[in-house]
Amino acid sequence: MRKKQIQPSTAILLAMALMLFSFGFGQYQSNKEYREKVLSLQDSVLIYRQNLEQKNRLFSNSLEQVTFSSYNPVVAQTDSTPMITASGDSVDAWTIALSRDMLRRHSSDGQFSYQDTVYAIIPLVVKDTMNPKYEKTADILSFSHETARWLGRRKGYLVKPN
Repeated sequence: MRKKQIQPSTAILLAMALMLFSFGFGQYQSNKEYREKVLSLQDSVLIYRQNLEQKNRLFSNSLEQVTFSSYNPVVAQTDSTPMITASGDSVDAWTIALSRDMLRRHSSDGQFSYQDTVYAIIPLVVKDTMNPKYEKTADILSFSHETARWLGRRKGYLVKPN
């Protein structure tokens, strides 16, 4: 007498049904309760996604990953007029210089201009530019060598709100 064999497709359907029952319906009293829980989770995911899209629109096309460093207003680190920035302003605390590839004035791909307020960790005003050899770099003015050393070189993001 020959044994009856189970078709592979039938075996797969039985395995899926068993998994669905053990993982999906096992903790719920009814199918209705399970559907309500799934709908609740879908709503939560939808709300989270909408919030994420709103935040993304706020900073769309303005998030730049750059290397941050620090400089001092001295001739050795700037040009012959260390107290005057490239924008013509005098230096003050929290001045930031951007590499030329990031400035509209020097590059068609640049998205920042002089006098733009950008946010790194704190609000900074773009008033200066850097030597043309630098790319994707932001230099924060500091009046002391200790502050410049403390900042060092680190990666970060530069954001300009829309």
